[in-house]
Amino acid sequence: TKWPEKVTLAFFADQITTRCSTGFSPFYLLHGMHPILPCDLTEVTLMMSGYWAGLSSADLLALRMC
Repeated sequence: TKWPEKVTLAFFADQITTRCSTGFSPFYLLHGMHPILPCDLTEVTLMMSGYWAGLSSADLLALRMC
């Protein structure tokens, strides 16, 4: 079984899920901020000026498919 390998990811997913009772995730209540996810980093990076310079058409298409 791969459960021991995946339990950390399952726990993290549970901790960042908003609860109906509080309107916040346990992560937010503990740290006072929302977690930074990999997709958030990609979004911010794409908004930086000059990021697109030097990227080929294939690279740009690959970024759009994420």
